[in-house]
Parts: sequence; structure tokens; C-alpha cells
Amino acid sequence: MDIVSISQFYANKSVFVTGFTGFLGKVFVERLLRLCPELHAVYVLIRPKQGEDVQHRLDYIFDLKLFEKLKKTQPKFAAKVIPILGDLLEPNLGLNHSATRVLESEISAVFHVAGTVNIDDMLGTIIKVNVEGMQSILTLCSRMVKLQSLVHVSSIYTNCSQEIIDEQFHDQKFDYMKVLNCNEWMEEQTLEDISSNLIGDEPDGHTFTKGLAESVISQEHGSVSVAIVRPSFIGATWREPLLGWTDSENAMTQMMTNVGQGHLHCMVGNKRKKLDIVPADIVANVMLCSAWYAAEHAHNNVSIFNCTSSRTSNLTWGKLEAMMKENFCTNPLNGLMRLPDPHFTTSRNWFRWSKLVNHQLTAYVIDFYKVLFGQRAHALEKNEKLWMIVKNMEYFSTREWQFENKNLHQLMNVIPTEDKKSFYMDGSSLHWSSYIEAYCLGIKKFCLSEKLSLLPKARANIRRLKWRGYLFYTALFLLLCKLLSKRVQLASRLWLLLVNTALAIYRLLPSVTKT
Repeated sequence: MDIVSISQFYANKSVFVTGFTGFLGKVFVERLLRLCPELHAVYVLIRPKQGEDVQHRLDYIFDLKLFEKLKKTQPKFAAKVIPILGDLLEPNLGLNHSATRVLESEISAVFHVAGTVNIDDMLGTIIKVNVEGMQSILTLCSRMVKLQSLVHVSSIYTNCSQEIIDEQFHDQKFDYMKVLNCNEWMEEQTLEDISSNLIGDEPDGHTFTKGLAESVISQEHGSVSVAIVRPSFIGATWREPLLGWTDSENAMTQMMTNVGQGHLHCMVGNKRKKLDIVPADIVANVMLCSAWYAAEHAHNNVSIFNCTSSRTSNLTWGKLEAMMKENFCTNPLNGLMRLPDPHFTTSRNWFRWSKLVNHQLTAYVIDFYKVLFGQRAHALEKNEKLWMIVKNMEYFSTREWQFENKNLHQLMNVIPTEDKKSFYMDGSSLHWSSYIEAYCLGIKKFCLSEKLSLLPKARANIRRLKWRGYLFYTALFLLLCKLLSKRVQLASRLWLLLVNTALAIYRLLPSVTKT
């Protein structure tokens, strides 16, 4: 029997994608349409927003730089993308009868990418989206007459209480049906109050519910062929369609953006611990290939693929710290009021001191300055969101895991030879310093829509900020010497030496200028 290529597998078929408006969803749909040009249609689940037309939202997305390459090769690609109004918070995904009938009769592959990424969401909402939403997806899939495979995007950190994370299901602390029952009858605030008891050792409600969603698949997938893709931190695109494309939706990009803007200076983290980032285009390729694999090689079974980079990477949190500082100072963001100067520390006391001096007191000064000049003061408000990001990141920046990926390597080996170049899944050749440089530039260009033509002005601002810092610390040092000179004889002599040296340099300046 001849092996069907991946692009042939999708030819003349229709697929259903949730989470299309998110970061990974956009990257995935672009790759799906460009690499599989004979695809018939992509039905995308979009949550309706009051006063906002769905077609306008699609047009806005398709105008992103991400889709420029696709526009050149397939100018009419947008006609293949069909919006379906729905909501994971609603029963049956909030689909109307006609939409349900179309999906049940037309869809050959489902890609469940959606999930709440808002750190402000209460646990009850996260359970509805990630766990009940998974049940709704499986129920819908069981009625799809043409369905060949379902791909669910989970997280590598669903079982992060273990040091070695393999590609298998793991027992969860609570039965998912009991959690769903609690969520159904319990007041939302009451559930939030006991959330720490439910989550236990998990870092947050997102990883907790992603683990429960995997339990739902294990128990309820029936005859549906399922592939679970578990990525680590998803970063900017690497090779295609362009280097460094990202938006502000995911945790890593939000953290790096705040560092680049000079808002975030100190975080709890171990510089020696490995950091696992996987580019979004690699994750999208794994999704495309795993759907093919589930349909062609794993009928009625569940396959799990850990999508990570740390086994072949030497990237650490300390190296990321240094690279962020270097790149955001070389190619700075516009309108900075403070230098990008990130630091990871394992000392809680130092973190608290830095948080007070570098963030809270500075926020008061900045807000005072803005009010003085008639501008909106929001530094303190921004600080609160910053600490939520830092708190969520702390669990991962202080630990290290070993991720097994034998199934992923098997997938790389079984895909047809002609597909290995286009559907690349191996990131071992990734040059991290170049990638992080492109990532930082991508934040500037794509997240913040800043023009590179303004870089000279931004660099001049960086130089001013550096000189301002030098002058401030010099003045502070001189002030301390002056105060100490009144009490300590050695400090008094040091103070006189500094003053005499400064006067000697001042007298020499005219003669140096003349020569």
C-alpha cells in the first residue's frame, strides 16, 4: 500500500479548527492553507463579539504580515476559510442547528487549539473552557461521518509534578467528573476560594484543567483517532512564513515585551535551569503531521507527542536574560522611560527589595510625572498585571524537567521523505542567539507595530537613559561619601581625594580640548 503524503491527505477535505484567533491558531491555519493548497475548506470557530462583525475580524487577521506569503501563492485563500459562530463556554459549543449539520457531514479532521489564556480568569471559567469544552468537542466528533482524526493541543506541563515527563497518560489528582460536578453546583467564588486545594502542586488552573482534559480524552474518545500535542512555551516563528513573527497573546511574549519596555526588571528564577521554548511553526507542523499519523497509523487509538526543545538545546533562563538585555538595548522599543535590564534571582529577599525599589516606588514616580503633565497614570495598574505574569512564570523558571519524545521522533521517521523538508519538526539546528534576536525584533515590529525607521531615535533614547543612570548612581555614591565623611575619617579622606581628582580633571579639560 502506497504511503499517502501529508498534502495529499488533506486534499479535497474540510477541517474544523478552534482557537483560530489565537497566536498558535493563526500560525497553524496559515501553514495548513499554504502547505496543503488542495484543501477544500477550513471551518473556524469564532466567538461572537457584540458590535463586531465576524468578517471584519477575519479581514483584520488576513491583513497581518503572517499571511503575506500565502497571499502571493494563493490570492483567493480567504474564500476557503469559513467562520462558524460558537463559544466553548456554551453547551454544544454554542453552535446552531445548521452549523452542527454542516460540521457533522463535512469535516475530516478536527484541530482543537482553543483554550483560555487569560491569567485573570477564575477557575470555574477555565474548567468550562478546557474540560467541558473538550467533552463538547468529543461529542461533536463522534457524530462526524467523515472524521479521520482529532488533534488536541495540550501542554507539556500537565504533569509537571514529575521530573521526567513521558508521552503517556498520567493519573490526575481528582476525577474530572467530580470536578465538573463541583463546577456545576458550586458558586463561582466558592470554587475560587478552594482552588488552591484543587490545584495542589500544579502551577495554575490552566495546567490543572489541561490535565483533566487529557483524562476526558482517555475515557471518552471512543472510536475517534486522537493525537495529543503537548508543546512547552510556544515562541515566535522560526523558519516560515517569516522569522520572528509573534503577537502578544502567549505568556513568553508578554514577559519579553514587558522586559523590552523597561517595565519588568526582576523575576524569581534560576539562571542555570534549562528553558524550553518551541517555535510556533514547529508546533503547527507537528499538529499537521499528527493528524495524518492518527488517521493513517493509529486507528481508534490515542497518540501523544511531546513537542519540546530542551533535549537538544542549551538555552537557560540566564542566557535568555542576557540575550533580552543585549537585543532590547541594541534594537530598543520606542518611548522608553527605563532601560531594559532584566534579572533572574533565587533570593526572595532580593526580589522583594527590587520589587519595592525598581517597580513600586518607580511606578509612583512615573504616575506622578504623568499626572503633572496631564497624562493618564497607569503605571501602578500595570504593575499589578506584571506581578501576575511574574508569579505564573516563577514555577517554570525555578525548575527543570526531562521531556521524553520518542513518539515525536517516530513521527519524524514515518512521514514521507518528500514531506520532511516542508513539515520540519526537528529544532536541533536552531541557533538560539539569532532566534531570540529575531524574537525581540518581532515584538517590536509585529506586536507593537513599531517602524524600524525609528530605530536611530530609539537608540539615541537608550544612550540618554544610560547616561542618566550613570549620573544618578554617581550622584548617589558622592552623596553617601559626603554623609560618611562626617563620621568616618577614612571616608573623609576618600571624599577629599575624589573632590581634588575631579578639580584636576576639570582644570585639564581646556588644554585637552586645545590639543
